[in-house]
Amino acid sequence: MGHSGYTYVDRFFPSSNRCSNCGYIKQDLTLAIREWECPECKSFWDRDINAMLP
Repeated sequence: MGHSGYTYVDRFFPSSNRCSNCGYIKQDLTLAIREWECPECKSFWDRDINAMLP
């Protein structure tokens, strides 16, 4: 069976603006922007879904 549990993440870790596919950090992402496309790998993200992914 797979690993399950919690992982501690610092409150300032850029989880919602870091691309979960390639690791690119989108610096200009404001709270008003709910969806964005990674300019490096062209993945499209909902910022809440992206923040919960490893």
